[in-house]
Amino acid sequence: MTCSPKPGFTLLESLITVFLVMLVFGLVAELLIGAFQVTRYERQKMEASEAGQLALTRICCEVREACKVEVNAAKNELMLAKFDVSQTVAARFESNRFQHLIHVRYYRDSNSTLLRDVQAGATTDTHVVADGVQGARFEFINDDVHENLLTTLSISIKGQLKSITGEVAPMAFYTP
Repeated sequence: MTCSPKPGFTLLESLITVFLVMLVFGLVAELLIGAFQVTRYERQKMEASEAGQLALTRICCEVREACKVEVNAAKNELMLAKFDVSQTVAARFESNRFQHLIHVRYYRDSNSTLLRDVQAGATTDTHVVADGVQGARFEFINDDVHENLLTTLSISIKGQLKSITGEVAPMAFYTP
């Protein structure tokens, strides 16, 4: 009677199979990690771009509502005077309406943050409008019919700069 070996894998065949399976799983894991990094990078770019666009939209809306618009070109600051409609519903129509003014200032600090100061009476509230702002420029441009305020924000998105520009015609008197 002859002894025939039982069918099965040898130790060497098992080790080679385990090695190949681990290699395939490692390659798949590497691809998934790369895909997640690209997705996270694109999401951060989109969020920074949206924050810059939202800040620009907010500035343009406030410029339209302002009764006085000033630009300090040396400091790249935008100063607005607005009626504080929270004080009275008819603040724009009262004879003493200028006592209901609030002063708003947009500027960029040394930490690349666009800030908004609101001064109402003796109190000043500061709020962050957008982070990662590498530059903020406010300037009046003249197109021979009227003067518009041109606002340019340079947003840093993962080391790349993206400029967002908005132009608005102030309804108020302004000081270039």
